[in-house]
Amino acid sequence: MKISRVFYSIILLGYFFNANANDWKHLDSQGYLDKQLSCQLKVHELQWSHTIWPEHNKSPKPLFSNRFDIKILKQNIEETLVSEQLLTEHYSTTISSEMLQKELNRIVRNTKNPTRLKQYFSLFDNNANSIVECLVRPIVVKNLWRKNTNATKVYSDQKNLLVVPETTEFDYIIPKFHNDKEFLAKNTLSQESDIWLTMSSADAPQARYYHTAVWAGSEMIVWGGFSYLDTGGRYVVDGNWTATGSNNVPSGRDRHTGVWAGNSMIIWGGDTLMGRTNTGAIYFPDELIFANGFE
Repeated sequence: MKISRVFYSIILLGYFFNANANDWKHLDSQGYLDKQLSCQLKVHELQWSHTIWPEHNKSPKPLFSNRFDIKILKQNIEETLVSEQLLTEHYSTTISSEMLQKELNRIVRNTKNPTRLKQYFSLFDNNANSIVECLVRPIVVKNLWRKNTNATKVYSDQKNLLVVPETTEFDYIIPKFHNDKEFLAKNTLSQESDIWLTMSSADAPQARYYHTAVWAGSEMIVWGGFSYLDTGGRYVVDGNWTATGSNNVPSGRDRHTGVWAGNSMIIWGGDTLMGRTNTGAIYFPDELIFANGFE
């Protein structure tokens, strides 16, 4: 279900004109879901604004509201809530306010693009509570879920476990950013500087070769590789790795091709366990799914 412009505007207006837009306490399940939906729509719209539209594609870049599937976004939010509940019930792992503050500190400290990160923070009027709930908590949940379960997805039959996270009286603090001019002067790659910067390896996908990598405007997407891997990773400008989606993932392969098509990565061909293949798939990173339209 794509978002109509009117419906999209109503969701965002409901967020902006809510006097308690940054108050996350005492919310029921539906209230929390609605709040998260407003947040994530703004986050994904900013991501879309930085997504590269190929020069050879003569058609105009689509509006965000015309190409984003709100059903998938709601599903991702629900899966994050279920994951957090399962972590508590089955793995004795409870996400504390201190844990969230520590992750916020790490994000700001390690960002490779403070200007871009500030843009994300400004979506929530630089309110620390909203930044933690909208940006930080989902990252912490997904990282802990992968660490404890070695999985990237919650089974659909567990969706009845939707529980709103407990929010405590905690004064979250946004750490001080790098001085942008000083940071860029030290870290911008150019013919004059001619330096290498170290990438983070935390949560990186397993080692591989014969894989593909494409640049999507604000992140690098790696997928496939020897031997016949059907996994990948997304390396974003703040220095974090996250796993690619596993929904409808194509057969594992290496030596295939991969290109960025404006809003999706297209992979085709390569070697599989059964030999050479003439199949492919389209990966939509904002929706965390593969579409096997020509499998």
